[in-house]
Amino acid sequence: MNLNNNLKSKNNSFKKWLVPIISIIVFIFIIFNVINKPKVVWEETYNTNTSYFTDVELNSNGNFIVVDSEGIITKLNSRGDKIFINKEYSRIFESFKSIISVSDGYLILGKKLDEYLLLKIDFDGKKRWIKSFNGLHNMEKIDENQIILFGTNENNGYEYLFNIDSNGNERWSTNFKKIAIKKRTVDTSYMAKASINFMTAKKLGDHYVLAGYVDGGMFTTWGYTCILDQYGNEISSQLTGQESDGKQYEDIHEVKDGFVLIGDQYIDDSDYDAGILRTSYLKIFVFKIDESREYRTKYLKTPYLSAFIISSEKLDDNSLLLLGGTFNPKALSTQSNFIMKVNTNGNQKWTKTFSKEIEIESLKKISDKEFILVGKKNNKGYISKIKLP
Repeated sequence: MNLNNNLKSKNNSFKKWLVPIISIIVFIFIIFNVINKPKVVWEETYNTNTSYFTDVELNSNGNFIVVDSEGIITKLNSRGDKIFINKEYSRIFESFKSIISVSDGYLILGKKLDEYLLLKIDFDGKKRWIKSFNGLHNMEKIDENQIILFGTNENNGYEYLFNIDSNGNERWSTNFKKIAIKKRTVDTSYMAKASINFMTAKKLGDHYVLAGYVDGGMFTTWGYTCILDQYGNEISSQLTGQESDGKQYEDIHEVKDGFVLIGDQYIDDSDYDAGILRTSYLKIFVFKIDESREYRTKYLKTPYLSAFIISSEKLDDNSLLLLGGTFNPKALSTQSNFIMKVNTNGNQKWTKTFSKEIEIESLKKISDKEFILVGKKNNKGYISKIKLP
């Protein structure tokens, strides 16, 4: 009898403390997740009819220059209030893809019919010049007076690079021929030519590091990196992955013990030989090359079935902020966007998912803790400022 009473007393005592302990754990969990997530400082939407913001750049006065999908330029103050809107370029360009700041203005990549042109404007939005480059599709800022242009030669399919100054004058250029890859069928394998597609470039010391992918068609891609000397001559190149990997690099950053490449990978687990079809998906990975030239791949654990990378920024603590999207493989569409903080070994710190009506096109760093996001919300131009924990 005494034993039963003692057990009941202990159970009652345990129950008495159980609720407060659980409450404290839940409270700590909530506080931790609130504190360790970025906060939206402010956000604004703009009635832009059918267009949306595609990219943003910060100027020295703390104002923003925003370009959109219909060739319109908008200048906003540090709070997101409209200073001016310039529609004159929409008569020339169908859309603007990206914008970068240079020492005396901005360079904007815009589309006209089937080609991209490079537009330079001053700080007041006035045109300096427009230049055409054969097959131009992307640009990367190296410094205030040095830009890398990526293009594809329409005649032979070769990838080319132009290194230009802020006035569009060529410093050097180089071509990359198609490379031989081994492709397989059910019965045999054969050699084929595949095109190189560069997505990003960084200058590390006296060298340029390029990253992208080799396109074999039908979701068959290999990650591809290349190192050039200061004059654009190739020093080395590296093809990574197997035929089924579907890898491609989207961004590159120098870190204290080497450099990292951020990318995504198309994965298809189907067994076609056995007639078994499974849902394909995308995974984000961090590919690190340390000082000893050892390669390590880390796949990020995310709360999403399928995710891809859009862009990234390096933070002062040597970690990375990734902008990505979740993907519906069956519908072949983006479901929502997210930002994620990871260290250079690919370990996730936190993730923030945006509501489905917000579609983020670009992420730009203001300071180590503050970032500007642009895109669209409910078919309106969208901009917001966030602050990291």
